[in-house]
Amino acid sequence: MSAASMADEGNFWYHQVYRTPMYPLFLALFLKLFGHTEAAGLAVVLVQRLLGLLSGLMLFTILRRTFSGRVALIGATLFLLSPLQLYYESVFLTEAQFIFLLFVFLWVTLLVVAKLRQGELAGGTFAALGVSAGALSLSRPIGQLLLVCVLVMFVLRFGVKRSTIAGSALALVLFLAAIFPWLKVNHDYYGFWGISRDIGINLFHRVVDVDYSPLPKPSNDPFVRQQVIKARAKTSTTYFHVYHALGISMVRNHVPPKELNKGLDDRMKAFAIETLLASPGRFIPNTFRNFGSLFVKSRRSVHFCEEGLGKPYLCAPQKGLVARLVPQEPAPPSERARALTHWYMASFLFPEAIVTVFFVLGVALSLRRGATVERVFLLFVVLYFTGLAALLNRPEDRFRLPVDGLIFGFGAVGVLSLVDLARRRATLLQESRSAVEGRAG
Repeated sequence: MSAASMADEGNFWYHQVYRTPMYPLFLALFLKLFGHTEAAGLAVVLVQRLLGLLSGLMLFTILRRTFSGRVALIGATLFLLSPLQLYYESVFLTEAQFIFLLFVFLWVTLLVVAKLRQGELAGGTFAALGVSAGALSLSRPIGQLLLVCVLVMFVLRFGVKRSTIAGSALALVLFLAAIFPWLKVNHDYYGFWGISRDIGINLFHRVVDVDYSPLPKPSNDPFVRQQVIKARAKTSTTYFHVYHALGISMVRNHVPPKELNKGLDDRMKAFAIETLLASPGRFIPNTFRNFGSLFVKSRRSVHFCEEGLGKPYLCAPQKGLVARLVPQEPAPPSERARALTHWYMASFLFPEAIVTVFFVLGVALSLRRGATVERVFLLFVVLYFTGLAALLNRPEDRFRLPVDGLIFGFGAVGVLSLVDLARRRATLLQESRSAVEGRAG
C-alpha cells in the first residue's frame, strides 16, 4: 500500500503507523518502471538477489578484517548458500534490503575503528557512518539505536578526545538529517515525532499473546480487557482484534485522525505494561526462553515453495541466465523443480543447536585470543538483534536472519580451531611414530 501510494501519487500518506519508507520506496521504483505487473515482481526479486550477493561480499570484508581470510571465506559462503537467506530474497519483505544496509553500516563502523586506532582524522567515515545509520533505521526501526551504541563504544574505547567527539557529533547530525523528513511525515500525519509507532503493539502481542499472561482485574482500561477476553474465546492471537476494536471505538468517540494511531499504540502499550506488572513471573523466564529458542530451535518453520506472495520466484523452473534476467511470467513449478528445492532447503538448513555450539566456541576462542573492538562489536550486534527480538516478540526465523552471517563467522572460528587442533595432534602423533620407528631401526 505504501509503495503503491508512492508510485501512483508521489506521497506516503497511505502508510501504516509502524511502516518505514526505505522498502516501500524500493518497491515503488519498480512499480513506476514496470507498472502493477508480474514484471515488477520479477525485477524486485532479481535486484534482491543482487543485494544478497553484495551482502555476501560485504560480510566477507567484515569477517576478514575482524578474523582472517579463511574465516571470512567460510562465513560468507555459508551466508550465501543459506536456505533462509535465499528464501527471504525471493519474497517481498524488508530482509534483503535491511541485511545489505546493516552490513554497510558494520563495514563503515570498522573503518572508523581502524582510523581511530591509527590516530587519523575520520571525518569522512564518521559522515558515512551517520548516513548509513539513517538508511538502516529507515529500512527497519530496530536499527535506530545502533548508532548511539557505536558512538558510546568509541568514547569508551578511545577516550574523550576532540576528534572522537567531533566525529560523533557529525555522525549524529547527518543521522538526524537523514531521518528528519520521515519524522516530519509521521508528525504531520500521525501526530508524533518518531521513525515508527509499534512498541505498544509489539509489547501487547508479547505479553498478551505469547506469554498469555492473566489479565489484571480490575483494569485501568476495561474496554481493552473486555476485547482481549472476547478475542481469546475465538483465537490465540488477540492483538489484531483489539487493534481494530480500539480503532472503531476511538473513531466513534470522534478522536481526530491525526491522533488515532498514536492513541491506539499508547493504549495497547499501557495495557501491556499493566498486565506485565500484574504477572511479572511470566515475562522474564519467557524472555530467556525466547532468546534460547533463537539459537537452538529448528528453523524449518518456513514452508518453501507453497503458494503465496513471492514464492513462485523461488521455485519456478526457469533455466539459464537469460530466463533469470529477462522479466517474464513465472511458469508453475514442476514436480522435479519443487522436489529439488525442497531437498536443498532441507539438506542445507543446518541444525541450530550445532550452529550454536560452534558459535559459542568461536566466541570464546576469538575473545581469548584477543578481545579486539571489532570482535566485541560484532558480538554485541548479534546480542542486540536477538535480545530485542526475544524481548518484544516471539522467535521467528527472520528476526535472527540479519545476524546469521556474523554467527556463521564466529562459528567458522570454532570449526577451524577444531580442525587446526586435529591437524596438530595428527602431526604430533606422526612425529611420535616416526621417532619410535627410528629408535627401533
